[in-house]
Amino acid sequence: MGLLDTHNQPKPYALEYQRWIAIIDKLGLGWKTDQPVCYLIHPEHSGRWSITMSQMTAFTLAKQIHMEVRMWPEGKPIPADAAAVVIANFKLSAEGKAAIIAYLEKGGVVYQSYESDFPEALTVKDSDATLSSPSFIANQAAGRFSMGEHVRIGAPLKLRDVSSAPDQEMQVLLAFPKHGADDQPRPVFVKTSVDKGTYYYLAVNLEDALSQTYDPWEEDDSNLIYSVLRPESPFYIDSKYVELVVRTRGAERLFLLLNHSDHFQDVVLRSRRNIQVQDYATQALLGAGNEIPLHLMPGQVWVSETRAAH
Repeated sequence: MGLLDTHNQPKPYALEYQRWIAIIDKLGLGWKTDQPVCYLIHPEHSGRWSITMSQMTAFTLAKQIHMEVRMWPEGKPIPADAAAVVIANFKLSAEGKAAIIAYLEKGGVVYQSYESDFPEALTVKDSDATLSSPSFIANQAAGRFSMGEHVRIGAPLKLRDVSSAPDQEMQVLLAFPKHGADDQPRPVFVKTSVDKGTYYYLAVNLEDALSQTYDPWEEDDSNLIYSVLRPESPFYIDSKYVELVVRTRGAERLFLLLNHSDHFQDVVLRSRRNIQVQDYATQALLGAGNEIPLHLMPGQVWVSETRAAH
C-alpha cells in the first residue's frame, strides 16, 4: 500500500492509518444511524454508464444535505424508514412505478428529475432549451433556500416544459427568469401531490449534467434543491463539503465529520438540545451548547461523542 519509505520507516499517513485502525477497533459494532434516510433508486435493467454516473451524482447531493443514503433496486417495496426517495434522470419500469405508487399512497416523499412518471400530476414536454450558465430564482422558501434567492448550477442543462395536469395543483419552487418583456418565468422545480404523497419534479437533467462536469461544486448550489427532501432532525451542519454521520448505540451517540475538500472548513454543528461534545480518542471537551463551531483540516476525519449538557 506504499505505507513505508525506502528506509522501511512508516510514512506520516501510515501512522494515521494505524491510528484509525485502533479507533475503529475501539468503536466496535452495533451502531445505528440517527439521520433521515434517503433511498436512491437504481434501475434493474439498465447498463448505461450515464445512468450509473447520474446515480453517483445523486448520492453526492443527498450526502451534501447530510442524509443517510442507501441504494435501492427499483421494483422492491420502499422501506418504512424512508424519509425520501430519489429517482435521478430515468423513467421507471412498470414494477418500479408500482413500488413508488405504493410508497406515495402511504404519504411518501419522491423526487424525480428530467423524466416524469406521473402524467396524472404533471404535463412534461420536450423542449429545445439548453441553458449554458443556469441560475434559477426561488419563487418561495423551501428546504434551505429563501424566496428570491438565486440557485446556481455548475453545468449546462437541458430544460423541459412542465405544467400541472388538469385539476391538479402545482407549486413552483424554482423558475428560470424571464429574459424579455413578453417572456414569462419558466417553472423548473415544482411540487405537487400524488395520492397522499408529495412529488417533487425537476425539469432539467441535473444529475447527468453535473456528472459530466469536472469538480463543479464551488460554482454550484444543487444541494439547495435536494435540501427540500430532508425533514427536520436533531442535528445538522452548515457545509456541503463536510460529510456528517450520526450514529447511536444504546445511550451512546457518535458524530463523524469528514472534510472531503482540500481546503480548511469552518462548520457549525447544530443541535436542538444543548449537548457537550468531546473527542472520542482523547476525551477532551470540544464544545458545549446547541451551536458548536468546528475547524477541520483538509481531508480531516473528526470523531466525537456527546452527552447531554447540564
